[in-house]
Amino acid sequence: MLSKFLGSLKRSIEADDEPERRIRALPATSEVKRLSLELQSHNGSLLSTQNPIARGINAVASIAYNQLGSTYTAPVTAESGSNVHLGNVTNIYNGGCAHDLSTEDDEDEKTLRDWAHKLQHEHMLRRHHELHNVAVAAGTCQWLFETQEFADWDTAAVQDDVLPTLVLEGKPGSGKSILVKTAFQRSLAGDALEKQLTLGFFFNARDVVPLGRSSQGFFRSILSQLLEKLQPTSEIVDIVKQLRSPRDGEWDVHMLKHIVTQLLNCTRGQRTVLFLDALDECRNDEDDPDAIDILDFINGLSDTGTNLRVCISTRSTVDFGANLLSTSVVDVKQHNEADIRRYLDEQLKKVRLRPEFRQKLTTVLCRRAANMFLWVRLVVIRIKMRARASEQEILQEVEATPTKLHDLFGTLLDNAARKRCDESLALFHLTQVAVRPLTLSEVRSALGRLSSSGNLDGMHRASELPAFADSDSLQEAISGELERLRVDEELQFADRIHALSGGLLEVSSSPTSPVRHEKPDPGHRNVVQFIHQSVREFLRDGGLGTLDPALASAPEARSHLCAAKLCMEIVDTHEASQVARNDEAALPPELAFLAYASQFWTLHARKADAVMDASFEPPTKFTWCSDQSGLVFKLFDKFHSTAFYTSKDDIPNRGHLRCCFDGGQCDAGSDVRDCRESLLVLLATEGCAALLRKHARACSRGVGCHGNRHVLDRAFFFAVHRGWREAAGAVWDLAKQQQGIEMNVDMLHLEEYTPLYIACFRGKTELVEMLLGLGADPLVESEMGYELPLLAAVAQGYLGVVRMLVDRASNKEELLTRRNSVGWTVLHEAAEAGHVLVLEELLKILKACGLGRLVLEKSADDETAMDRAEGMIEDFREGCGPLSAVRLKSFQRIVDRLGEFKSAIG
Repeated sequence: MLSKFLGSLKRSIEADDEPERRIRALPATSEVKRLSLELQSHNGSLLSTQNPIARGINAVASIAYNQLGSTYTAPVTAESGSNVHLGNVTNIYNGGCAHDLSTEDDEDEKTLRDWAHKLQHEHMLRRHHELHNVAVAAGTCQWLFETQEFADWDTAAVQDDVLPTLVLEGKPGSGKSILVKTAFQRSLAGDALEKQLTLGFFFNARDVVPLGRSSQGFFRSILSQLLEKLQPTSEIVDIVKQLRSPRDGEWDVHMLKHIVTQLLNCTRGQRTVLFLDALDECRNDEDDPDAIDILDFINGLSDTGTNLRVCISTRSTVDFGANLLSTSVVDVKQHNEADIRRYLDEQLKKVRLRPEFRQKLTTVLCRRAANMFLWVRLVVIRIKMRARASEQEILQEVEATPTKLHDLFGTLLDNAARKRCDESLALFHLTQVAVRPLTLSEVRSALGRLSSSGNLDGMHRASELPAFADSDSLQEAISGELERLRVDEELQFADRIHALSGGLLEVSSSPTSPVRHEKPDPGHRNVVQFIHQSVREFLRDGGLGTLDPALASAPEARSHLCAAKLCMEIVDTHEASQVARNDEAALPPELAFLAYASQFWTLHARKADAVMDASFEPPTKFTWCSDQSGLVFKLFDKFHSTAFYTSKDDIPNRGHLRCCFDGGQCDAGSDVRDCRESLLVLLATEGCAALLRKHARACSRGVGCHGNRHVLDRAFFFAVHRGWREAAGAVWDLAKQQQGIEMNVDMLHLEEYTPLYIACFRGKTELVEMLLGLGADPLVESEMGYELPLLAAVAQGYLGVVRMLVDRASNKEELLTRRNSVGWTVLHEAAEAGHVLVLEELLKILKACGLGRLVLEKSADDETAMDRAEGMIEDFREGCGPLSAVRLKSFQRIVDRLGEFKSAIG
């Protein structure tokens, strides 16, 4: 396949200014014909690459067309600065291909390529893209390949079921990621010659989107790379046919693991090299460490006979304990001083310094750096900013600079915020808690709400043309010039970001725009982010307290409060209302932040609950229900997306906000919009408890808002439905304050279920406790699925909820023996669901309550719980794939436990 010769092609032409000349020298009957066939078999799927290599590949295509009659009708182009394919890099598909699939082999290859494309995600690529664009001095990182540790790892064989594992260990900012990237590229370049497979993944803790740092992102990326590289044999195609497209965009990790393992088994001992950068930054969707799961998977591959060796970078091996079976460890700080000197030599040449002083300064910097690349980089930035200072002043500043990173961060932060503290704080707050990467255009628009720092008043708008521009050609010319000026202003604003952050934030190029509704432009292709994950950790630990002691406590919540304020202020503008009223309206530059703000203001407000005190005054549009409320809903709809959310719980459910009570006749008022556009319902649904209270105190609508039982019922239920305990409690308290309103905690909502049922179904233990305290009855049936709250908790496997329902029951026997409409008991439900721990807990409870007879009772279908479990075993034996095997074991244990219990009770 194409990826197999990219490595050798890269080596031969990467540094050549005329790759076409070199390729034309290849024998037409061998190399050119082989590469031409590779191009054709790939059916137009070419991988983005650096310009020299892209020109080389294009030359191959052109020569093949001229000499061998290739079916390609156009060469492939690549954007300036784009990446050579290094595993997890976005594919570019050539629209100029005219190759028809005509054989079974072509169909099989298309199957593999299609699945590889489905598995890819842009956020699995960002970190490698960033590292690829980092300029390094010639010779950097070459020391690694001269170490004995690397040589031993590179030549070691799998022994005693332990995979050769090389660990690059070092503190944050020591240059580990550049080392892994360099080793990865070196290995990849040798794939074709060494007949090996090189795979890699770069965990990205700076990316707020989980796929860049999660185990799911890792397994998706590795599987995608394998499908790109492996030949489509019948064995491999049969394995790939086990794949199933995900629901809601989330792939089943068990399935991905199983497929990867099977594909590696098919390599028949072929040397495979896996690179993992920043493994310690691997996190799951709840932002908890998830690296152990990956290490367990890798260690398990040693039993399969796979000829695999692994290179991992991490801050410390201690956190992984015995899970990281390293055979070689390289302490980066013991080797990288020469690389730091190369960097300093290259960077300080850009500053007007005497050669003798430059050498002296390099020595001082190396001494104080303690082998920390990030420290050197930040200090060099300060030196460049003070280029006109005397040599003595520069030396004094370097000597006064703290050597510890966190102390340096505090110093840079303090210096940056002296002139424009409000803007610096807002910039840090917003970047710290942004739900997705913020573009340069969006940050400029957001800061423009604070002051003139974004120069928004002077923004050039292509739509605002002079009156004399009455001809189409003149209008087009002026529009183009104004657009060029606007782009220049965006790029100049990047310097402003640097100044406001003291160098702790950077503007980096993104392979794709995170703004989905807009056509990408330079402002949308550049994202604002921290220079290193350690800066985010510094702020998370209260680093902004150096500017304001109040910010040292609850730093995350205070950052969310600032973000919520910025979001609400732009949504509150007259221009935003115009955008809401016009479905076709594009966002002008000064409103670039509106899309983000419209989608995420509720999320930030909810996460700021703990610090949203009386001093915070929301804009009027958010405290009064009025005609303007509908515009908030419209903007919510206009820019709504399920992308980028870290947690599924955060994704809004807009459909339920539209009131269909009593066939569309809402009892909140004569106009159905009175209820639908009640901000109280929206705030409760999104869990904004503190903002909800502020709204209730200020809103004058009364019977159309907090004075109407139907509005309160809906607000309460949707807060429970989404899992927001604080918001549900706030609505309940609000209802108690209203004259003549008494809410029914067991009321069926959406004509289907009670609040207690949905809380049990979703496993919200705190909400279940609150609802039981309010008098909710666990015996009230719902019209959905399991019908009873206890059965719903058992079926979903929520052990804590099951215990709470039983412990709080006034009549345990009635609760435990209650059946649903098909005669199922709690044991039938447990047997069907296959949750072993829940079943074992139920058996203990039944024994203690003297209700062991339930194990013998039959449903309306004449089945005992044991019969149901055995039926599930039969069903899963007929299934296929890794999940079936895992679930089968659970049901076998269920049968064993039920059998033991049945024997014990006689």
